[in-house]
Amino acid sequence: MFENAGGKLKVVAVVLFVLEVIAAVITGIVYSVNAYEGGFLLFLLITGGGILGAYLTSLVLYAIGEAAENSNDVEKKEQLQKRKN
Repeated sequence: MFENAGGKLKVVAVVLFVLEVIAAVITGIVYSVNAYEGGFLLFLLITGGGILGAYLTSLVLYAIGEAAENSNDVEKKEQLQKRKN
C-alpha cells in the first residue's frame, strides 16, 4: 500500500487537477447562465480562478510526490554503495 508513494501522489495530483478544472468550468457555466448581466465575464473569472487554483494545488502536490521519489532514489543509491563497500 505504501510502496511507491511518490508516484501515487503524482498520479493523484494529475487526477485532482483534471477534476478541479472540470468543476471550475461547470461552476462557471452555471453561474454565468444564472447571471442577469456580465455572464461571460463571470464565466471567465470563475473558470480562470478555478483553473489557477487547481494548477497551484496540484503543483504543490506533484512537487511533494517528486520529492518523495527523489528521496527514495537517494536511499536506494546509498544502500547500493553500502553493499559495494
